[in-house]
Amino acid sequence: MKKINFITSFIFLFFIIGCEKEYNTLGGESLLFQSFTEGYTKVPVFSFQEKISRVETSNLPLLQLGKYSNETFGSVDASIVSQFSLTIPKPRFGEIIHSEEMTDTTMENEVIKKVYLEIPFFSNITSTEDDGENIYKIDSLFGQRNSKFKIKVYELDYNLRNLDPNDNFESNQPYYSNEDFVNTHIGDLLGESSESIEIYETAFDQIDSSKDTIPIRLSPRIRMTLDNDFFQKNILDKEGETVFDNNDEFRKHLKGLYIKTEFSEEDKPLLMLLDFYNAVIKIEYEYTKFLDEGTEQRNGFYNFGLGGISFNLFNTTEPTSAIPLNSSDKIYLKGGLGYSSKIKLFDALSGSYLDSLKQKTSNWIIQEASLKFHIDTTFNVANIPQKIYLYKTSGSDNKIIDFSINSAIFSGFLDSDNNYYKFRLTEHLTNILKRDSTNVDLRLLVNTSALSNNIVNKSAYIEGSTSEITVPAGSIINSPFESVLVGSNPTDSNLLDKKIELEIFYVNYSN
Repeated sequence: MKKINFITSFIFLFFIIGCEKEYNTLGGESLLFQSFTEGYTKVPVFSFQEKISRVETSNLPLLQLGKYSNETFGSVDASIVSQFSLTIPKPRFGEIIHSEEMTDTTMENEVIKKVYLEIPFFSNITSTEDDGENIYKIDSLFGQRNSKFKIKVYELDYNLRNLDPNDNFESNQPYYSNEDFVNTHIGDLLGESSESIEIYETAFDQIDSSKDTIPIRLSPRIRMTLDNDFFQKNILDKEGETVFDNNDEFRKHLKGLYIKTEFSEEDKPLLMLLDFYNAVIKIEYEYTKFLDEGTEQRNGFYNFGLGGISFNLFNTTEPTSAIPLNSSDKIYLKGGLGYSSKIKLFDALSGSYLDSLKQKTSNWIIQEASLKFHIDTTFNVANIPQKIYLYKTSGSDNKIIDFSINSAIFSGFLDSDNNYYKFRLTEHLTNILKRDSTNVDLRLLVNTSALSNNIVNKSAYIEGSTSEITVPAGSIINSPFESVLVGSNPTDSNLLDKKIELEIFYVNYSN
């Protein structure tokens, strides 16, 4: 360590305070006529492997469907439960109001021709061909894109409740990844598709009710036919009834859908992240139009959505080599119904090290404190996340203060050149050492969308515990993303230099 004279020290501190004032705390002490020594040290950090056993999946920004498999983490099957959602209440089918269709000369006799379920992928147009065809880029498919598998759609025979009786009906009812009631309330099979997913634009001509030909172009999506008879009986034949007055009445009449996939042993897994809140059921029907010279058949169309309450079910299969829980050797991270790690600073159990550190650092100015999590490159992982997330396990606002000040500086982004993730915890550490803040446990997990303070938390449970925790919603939708990091106590001696430690750069001042 080297001595710095007063003038140099003063200039150095003035520069630091001016350029990084949100990350440097002087604690109010007078710094005039004192000597300064700059230094660097490491302090211990402890990691403990966790497995998430159930997680809230209702009201997420997207839903997952399909299967994802990995040798290290096992496999997950994702299915969907959803209510229906009226887009237009009190619809009129055909051209005549139902109450006026009372005689043979006014009965339009609407009959369904086709029913389609459409669920778009997340996609962007990258170019347009000379013939007008749009070329899309799809970022939401993980696995074998040309895999063949079955998609099955069933009626749901269960009334999904909006409000939570456990909270005196004052908050929304949460739905979890392992809801058992679904298996006992699956109704009739409404549709089955066994073709490969269409990842290109769908184009066709449609003849409207005026007999005009309308060209239709659809972005890449799941598009499959459903049972005509079911929707004839429950939609067209109910015209004019109170089931169409509002969504509450409609959802009492039709409670929802259950959507699942089936893969054979030969089928390669594919997991789809779907733009579910733009999903739609499209009904094409024909009706009798009355003309002066007689009648003719015309086409009619009616769409309604999926939504209201929608959530994912996850069914996981353990890997061949079980991931050891509470271990500190490695950190296994996986989104969705996956894996996380509890992180303890300074002490594994007692607070003796922290007490001595507070005394040692009484004259320190913390310039930077950071945690690095190194990737264990001996594992073959397909979808390494570009960002992971670290947050407090307790408190009403569980964001670390450095994240709240500046999420970009707080970071958690992958340094792909050096194969590690880095978090800056300067203000968090300063609060513990200088302001007597509680040294709460932290939790590390996948969350590629943690880019701003607008983080929505969902409830979850750790295997072996009945206590509710919170996880960011972004972590739940990151099922395909996974990583293996070096823990705090690696058993491989070649990884000891990459174990987790809290690095501190500081200035020590004294009289």
